Amino acid sequence: CLHQLPQPVADTVAVLGAGLNLGWLAAPWLQACSVGYWGDLDTWGLHMLATARNHLPHLQALLMDRATFTVHQSLAVAEPVHALNTATGTWT
Repeated sequence: CLHQLPQPVADTVAVLGAGLNLGWLAAPWLQACSVGYWGDLDTWGLHMLATARNHLPHLQALLMDRATFTVHQSLAVAEPVHALNTATGTWT
């Protein structure tokens, strides 16, 4: 997804729209890579982040923190169906 990056970045892969299909993050070649993860700031986004961290504990969440939510809270909408916190201890 080259078009998802603001400019071409050497040795970088961007993936968009994997949804709950995050098993590919367990690929052995990713274990030694620097990995950033950016998802929605709702329970589903946090659930997917927790799943991603189960595969790659060293990944860095990008713009998925309380400070970012607080700045953009006026854009938040109601979430009709919440994800369950099935990855206990990984929602930080």
